[in-house]
Amino acid sequence: MIFYRIDGGAESIIGVECFKDDHNRNEIREAARHLGIKGEAFNLGFKGKVHAFVSEITGTVVTAGMILHSAQDPQKLVHAFMESVGICLKEFRCEETTFGNLLNMLVAGERRDFVRDPDEVLRKFDLSLLNDHFGHGVDFEEDLIEECGKNSVYESAGAIISNETLLEELDRIYEGKKGKGAVKGHPVHYMLLTDSRRDHEDIGRILLQALHANGRIANRRSCTMNISIGRRGPQNKAYDSLYRSCIGGAVQIFFLHECDEEEEDGFASAQREYLEALSEVIRRYRNKVLTLISLSAKNRKAESLLREYLENMTFLEVKEEAVPRERAMTYFRDLAKEYGVKTDRRIEALLEQEDGYYAQDLQRIFDEWYDVKLKKSRYPQYSAMEIYRKSERKKKAAGTAYEELMEMCGIDEAKKLINTAINCRRAQKYFAGAGVGEEKFSMHMVFSGNPGTAKTTVARLFAKILKENGLVETGAFIEAGRGDLVGKYVGWTAKIIQKKFRDAAGGVLFIDEAYSLLDDRSGSFGDEAINTIVQELENHREDVITIFAGYPDRMEEFLERNPGLRSRIAFHVPFPDYDTAQLCEIAELTAGRMGLRFAEDARGRLREIFEAARRTRNFGNGRYVRNVVEKARMKQMTRLFDAGYEIISKGELGTLAAEDIEMPERKESEKVRIGFASV
Repeated sequence: MIFYRIDGGAESIIGVECFKDDHNRNEIREAARHLGIKGEAFNLGFKGKVHAFVSEITGTVVTAGMILHSAQDPQKLVHAFMESVGICLKEFRCEETTFGNLLNMLVAGERRDFVRDPDEVLRKFDLSLLNDHFGHGVDFEEDLIEECGKNSVYESAGAIISNETLLEELDRIYEGKKGKGAVKGHPVHYMLLTDSRRDHEDIGRILLQALHANGRIANRRSCTMNISIGRRGPQNKAYDSLYRSCIGGAVQIFFLHECDEEEEDGFASAQREYLEALSEVIRRYRNKVLTLISLSAKNRKAESLLREYLENMTFLEVKEEAVPRERAMTYFRDLAKEYGVKTDRRIEALLEQEDGYYAQDLQRIFDEWYDVKLKKSRYPQYSAMEIYRKSERKKKAAGTAYEELMEMCGIDEAKKLINTAINCRRAQKYFAGAGVGEEKFSMHMVFSGNPGTAKTTVARLFAKILKENGLVETGAFIEAGRGDLVGKYVGWTAKIIQKKFRDAAGGVLFIDEAYSLLDDRSGSFGDEAINTIVQELENHREDVITIFAGYPDRMEEFLERNPGLRSRIAFHVPFPDYDTAQLCEIAELTAGRMGLRFAEDARGRLREIFEAARRTRNFGNGRYVRNVVEKARMKQMTRLFDAGYEIISKGELGTLAAEDIEMPERKESEKVRIGFASV
């Protein structure tokens, strides 16, 4: 399918002179409708294979558009169309254009009454799904292939750092017979394997220039489709519509999400679903549309699946290969020349090994070198900022939030899931920075556990870790409960919650005892709060990480209250009760931060107390331990003071004895009864 824009100068328009003169609007509109009817009659004779239309006439200047279902002589068709509508052109220019430009011309023609219904035209060629392609889940861009000579194509290929397989394919393309007439099919399609988005784009552009110059693709229009895995699933009909619009041309598909070989979660399953749907469309148009698939070189899972789904097609790999140090230095010198600087010994020192360099690594090395070069040689007033940042990193190296989290005991499952969340965030930031797959997915969490299991502490540390590692913008940590979220009057609650999410932008919003928003009746202020939260979770899925915390059984009630709530939670982090050994370890850590240690008899006393405390209702876990240690510290200080200051040694001052640790008194209602109780 080919789209054309026609621009020309009219000598005359038979039976219509109002476009040249200052006639009234009604006469102009009536003349335009009359001309449009003639155009529709012309198109009917081609039975859906050709559609030509006038978009605008200003004085003697005529702009028109044309859709061809298959390759035909556009010049001949333009003459025939203009003659049928009564426009005599003294000269005109007919050039390929994009679907977006054609759509604009159709809309302009409708506004001026030359076109009756643009949507009807699109439906006739099965293009209606592309009119609002973002709304249908297909993210695509389009461009026209630049016409280049052989020397220019090879020169562009030479600028790519890892170009061996590309040059081999260019040799094959130019050695073959130059195609004439309609394209009969495609002997091979292409699979581009590299981690550099820029290389994907450059290699695709170079291949298409060579193929078009040699008659291997008929159209200059090519489309780039970015596949984003989302909740709606693959849009099969929209994919088909896009491919149909590219008949005679090419589609380059960017699918750069990574998926581990062993990964079997929802993301991996969605990836398979998308690849299978795309493969079906690729197979259907294999001889009419050239396909270039761009994959991360590390995404072996996706590559394997595609080879399975496209097993009867031939895909030629153009892949990234490691280059030696000498080639890397040539690449650096070429880049430096573009920036108007010279390389130096410092960039040579950054290449520590003799070979094994990939394009993305070299770009990162060059960028780091150039940043320093820029500050030192051209803008020395900013050079101190780099030293300041380095010193700040050194200050934070000891006792970071991450180290503090790892020191905590009894939360192994929480540590594992938090690590997963941190790595996901790091991957999002890395690939977005590299221009590879910029889709961001939800990071919202639920922390469920009894009192004192460190839910709030872990949430605060998580926010600090994200900030210290540059994984969020602000590192804000906003705590909120029911009293902070529910307004006094109707209409207040939504605004309050929306402001909380804005305040937490670039950080973490921590909603403690989230189930307190549950009310006994539906339609209450609490329900309004929950409904608003669900909406804001989606609105801020990219810039706010929301953590809901509370007791396990009550959190289940909370998640069931709104159907959309659970589906928006990415991580469910359990915080189980501590056992006796873990409680003792927490006591040791708490005392250690106070500069204290427990005597051996004190440790035995602690075990007795914690073993008994764990059998009481509403046991406070870590909170209970902290209270025990703080009371022991007060008891020790009182004991030592009563003994007389002169005889206190430093060792005694830093040691908690068994006599300092008290067994808390328990009310009868707190005791766990075993057996039958008398009535």
